[in-house]
Amino acid sequence: MESKRKSVTIIGGDDGPISIFVAGSKERKSFIRSVKYLVYKIRRMRLEERIQAQPHTIKQVIRFIMKKYNAKEIEHDDFYLEHKKYLKQSLIEEYRPELLKELPKPEYPKEADKDQWREFHAKYEEWAEGVNEISEKDFPMDFHVYKIKCAENASVQINIEKVNKHLAIQCTGENKYMRRLQKIANSIYRYYGVTEKDIEQKTERYEAMVCCLCQL
Repeated sequence: MESKRKSVTIIGGDDGPISIFVAGSKERKSFIRSVKYLVYKIRRMRLEERIQAQPHTIKQVIRFIMKKYNAKEIEHDDFYLEHKKYLKQSLIEEYRPELLKELPKPEYPKEADKDQWREFHAKYEEWAEGVNEISEKDFPMDFHVYKIKCAENASVQINIEKVNKHLAIQCTGENKYMRRLQKIANSIYRYYGVTEKDIEQKTERYEAMVCCLCQL
């Protein structure tokens, strides 16, 4: 039997934590989604009531994953460069949008027309290359990728950008390993923690931790 693989990126997601399988009509599927969302909201509410400010720094997180899970930093290969490229775009849009004044981001097509999407894709690639050419002097980054291997085809990837204090976690592997991988991700987010400011302002760091902890 062919094994199923799954990839879950745990940051900013809003899917419910429980899967319920019922064969039936679209109405039943809609009902199932509603139940999942309700369960998620209840779990999130209870979780948020218990959250306290117990933050650790990015450097401490790196020491934690290396000591507890024997995490290894991956080489600066094409995989690393691709992740850094997309993260750079995201961080500049969020923290330094003034750098993009001369690089207006193309808008998504309003209609599902192949020619429009082809044109959009070309413009987006041109925009992305322009963002990538912004110098390290104008937007410094210190990007690292660590991997925790749990099985031959199951791992937890931790993307860390030290300058802007960005942390994201991705679990990839067969379904039978997913719960174990998500437990590891949960422990990393719990250790990273949140500050009082994160709790008050519901920052990205806060949302990432809450969404991850609601997965199990």
